[in-house]
Amino acid sequence: MKNQTTLVLLSIISYLLIATHARKQIPTTAAATGKSWVRTIVRGSENITQLHFYVHDVRAGENATLYRVANSSITATSPTSFGSVNVFDDLITAEPDINSEQVARAQGTSTSADLVNQAVAISMNFYITSGEFSGSTVSIAGRNPVTEASRELPVTGGTGAFRFARGYAVTTTYLHDSEANYSILEYTVYVTYSNVALWSDILDVVTCYTIHCFSPLNAFKRVAESLEKLMDATREELPDTMAVVRLSGMEISDLTMELCDNGFG
Repeated sequence: MKNQTTLVLLSIISYLLIATHARKQIPTTAAATGKSWVRTIVRGSENITQLHFYVHDVRAGENATLYRVANSSITATSPTSFGSVNVFDDLITAEPDINSEQVARAQGTSTSADLVNQAVAISMNFYITSGEFSGSTVSIAGRNPVTEASRELPVTGGTGAFRFARGYAVTTTYLHDSEANYSILEYTVYVTYSNVALWSDILDVVTCYTIHCFSPLNAFKRVAESLEKLMDATREELPDTMAVVRLSGMEISDLTMELCDNGFG
C-alpha cells in the first residue's frame, strides 16, 4: 500500500512540474504573430523551438563573409562549378535589414557537389549570440538545391540548450543582388530537444522524497557509515596486532629449537 501511495504521489508531482513548465513556455502573443525571431513550446518532456531569421551572404568587398578556398580540376569548365569549396561566417539578423538586431552567426562550408544541377553539400552551424539561447548552436547538414524556391535541410544536432537536437530547416532566397554579390537568405528552423530543466526538477523532487520519506534508506545510510568507521579502525589497529602475533610465533619457534638442541625432542 505504501509503495502504491508513493507512486501516486510521484506521478502527481511529475504532472504538476510538466504543467508548470508548459505554462511558462507557451508562446507570447508577439511570438505567435511572428514579431519575435524565436519562440518555444513544450510537448510533454520535449521542447520545440522555432527560429526565424535572415542570413546575410556577402561574397565580395572588404566586408565579405564568404570566401572560395578550393577548386577541383574541373571547376573552371563545369556548368555547376563542381568541386568548388566555400567557407563562410555570415551575419544573422532578426529582420531582413542588415542593420537590424544581430542574433547569430552562420558558420560552415558549402561544396558544389552536383555535376548536373546547381546544388551544394552544406555543413553549417547556427551560433546563437542573442537571447535565452545565447552560446548554443544548431547544426545543419545536407543537400541544398540553391536554385529551387524553397529548400529543406535536416537539423543534425546542437550544443548547449540544443543537445540531442533534431528537426529541419526551410530556407528561401529573400534577396539576390548579382552585381553586388550579396544575398539574403530567410531561414525558419524547427528544433526538437529534451526539456532538460523539467527532468532536472523531477529528479530533484524524487531524490528529496526518497531520502527524507523512506526511513529504511536512512537506516541503511547509518549502517554504511558505521561500517566505514569500523573499517577505518580495523585498518589502523590490524598492523600492530599482526606484528605482535608474528613476534610471538618467532619466540615459540626459537624456544622449540632450543629444547630440541638440549635433547628434549
